[in-house]
Amino acid sequence: MKDKISTHSDFVVMDTEPRWRRFEKLVAQVQQELAPNAVVTHDDKIRGHNSGQLRQVDITVKQRVGQYDILIAIDCKDYKRAVNLNEVEKFIGLITDIKANKGVMVAANGFSNTAKSVGEKAGLDLYRLIDTDTHDWQTYASIPVLCDFRGIEKHQFIFHTSTANVKINPREAIEIILYDVNCQPLGKVVNLLKARWNANELPSEPGEHRDIILTKAPTMILYDDKFFEVRVTANIIVKRRLFFGQLSLTQLKGFRDEKTGYTITRGFTTEGINFDEVERSWRRLRNEEEIAIEPLIKFQALDYYTISEE
Repeated sequence: MKDKISTHSDFVVMDTEPRWRRFEKLVAQVQQELAPNAVVTHDDKIRGHNSGQLRQVDITVKQRVGQYDILIAIDCKDYKRAVNLNEVEKFIGLITDIKANKGVMVAANGFSNTAKSVGEKAGLDLYRLIDTDTHDWQTYASIPVLCDFRGIEKHQFIFHTSTANVKINPREAIEIILYDVNCQPLGKVVNLLKARWNANELPSEPGEHRDIILTKAPTMILYDDKFFEVRVTANIIVKRRLFFGQLSLTQLKGFRDEKTGYTITRGFTTEGINFDEVERSWRRLRNEEEIAIEPLIKFQALDYYTISEE
């Protein structure tokens, strides 16, 4: 029976390898994606300047920048517990000996508070691996999202005519059909408003918007079996509905900074967003100030109105 092998980039991960070694190779894969122009080496050996001995480094990142050779040393810890102070101090000694320009520790389960404090003071970057692919270190990841839905809460039509003989009941206004100058029907006035909104031709900022000209060309209405020329304007009140939730990520590779909480990545893919599900299950807000965190993504969507048959 052949060993099961999964490949990615220039690294090969074999399921028969020790878990800690597979973790190192996975970290190397992610680092190579973050620095595609650098030379990323797993299980490197560098001679110490102080010790004179070859020192093993889990991962090195080397790159020529101008006239300088940059060396970054990465130490990987696949522990079931948080990395403690002793391991951080050992790594500080290593990067001092090999004169690395930067030291990085990547832990599967984070760092103790003391380890984080000492590591940050020494200039180390302390990370957790973030990877949504299916493996022993698969991570569930999501991002905070604010959905801002907007629609017409109320509307009013005003018919301007040059004759006092036309009297329109406001309750019947939405059923009135408009005609062009050739007496050809254009549609119900309410459907013209919906069509303008669906085409994003009306103001969508929350609040009241008055004196919106509904049709630019001359229009007519049929009243008492006679056609009269009218100018139609509309007043609308736009209301917003705010929803806050977490959108799952289906693809993400990177490192989460233990100090800032930010994730370093070259990109990510979200799951599809179902706006009906958002309205059913996400948290409804009165205003954005109700949430303490800044959403990573803000969606703004306009209601779409079905236009009925004339």
